[in-house]
Amino acid sequence: MAEIKSGTFSLILENLLPRGPGAPPLAIVLPVDNRPERVEINPVEVERFLCGYGDRILRCTIRFANPFARQPCAEVVPAGMDASCEANCRLRLRVVQELRDMLVFEICTWAETRIHSLRISYIAHVTD
Repeated sequence: MAEIKSGTFSLILENLLPRGPGAPPLAIVLPVDNRPERVEINPVEVERFLCGYGDRILRCTIRFANPFARQPCAEVVPAGMDASCEANCRLRLRVVQELRDMLVFEICTWAETRIHSLRISYIAHVTD
C-alpha cells in the first residue's frame, strides 16, 4: 500500500524577516494548506536570502505530523513566484534530506535575482 503526503504553501519572504529589537525566533512556523504538517524557516537565513547578492540558499523543513512507516522519496516544485522585473530570475529547489518525520529542502538563487514570494508544492511517498 502506498503512503503519500503532499501539500502547497506560500512564502512571502519580506513578511518572514525578523522585526524589532532582540533576538529573532529560532524558526518561523507556517501552516501547510489546512494540514497538520508545518514548515520551519530560520528568519536570519531569510534576511541573507533577500538582501544578498551572488549564491544564496534558504533551507526549509517540513515536519510531518504523522511520520511515514519507512523513509520516503520526495520532490518539491515551484507552483508560483513573484520576482523582481529588474533582474533575471534564477531559482532552484533541491531536496537535501528525506526522513520518516521530515523533509528538508533548499531554495537556491544566485547573481542579482530578487524573489519576493514563492508558492511551493511538495509530495513525499513510500510505496511497497
